[in-house]
Amino acid sequence: MNKPRLLLDVDGVLANFDEALFDVLVEIGGPRYTAHDMKGWFIEDQIDEAFRPELRRRMRLPGFCSGLEPYPGVVEAVTRLNTVADVYFVTAAMYDAPFWMWEREQWLVRTFEVHARQILFAHAKFLVQGDVFVDDRPKNAELWHHHFPLGKAFLWTSPTTAGLLPGRGS
Repeated sequence: MNKPRLLLDVDGVLANFDEALFDVLVEIGGPRYTAHDMKGWFIEDQIDEAFRPELRRRMRLPGFCSGLEPYPGVVEAVTRLNTVADVYFVTAAMYDAPFWMWEREQWLVRTFEVHARQILFAHAKFLVQGDVFVDDRPKNAELWHHHFPLGKAFLWTSPTTAGLLPGRGS
């Protein structure tokens, strides 16, 4: 019997990208935010324009991606999921960050003790076939489900996406 193919996004689902972004913002002289302060998925649009160029530059430096912290409990959860499903990590790369893909691959292998062949870099995540797809970006979940209507797409909710769900605001 084949195991189901589970596709997991990384940033916002497994890795705490938001907190790392907020830490950099404070380092460059910006205000301290939390995810609860954000009113939508794309955080950069909600930060004062004066800080955006330096924030973008710092996110693309070596060490940013590899320094992300996993959310509490996700390592154990992915370890268990790997026993009942074929787990693949479907993550978008920052193509203008020369170290991003290498650091992301190394981070996933080190953090979850998985093989590099389980890591797929894709901005068009709806092209990756699976049985279950988990992402924190509403558009990604919607597009994937549209292309694979027999699969199950789950929107991983967080303070930044909770207001985007049907019946919970805009």
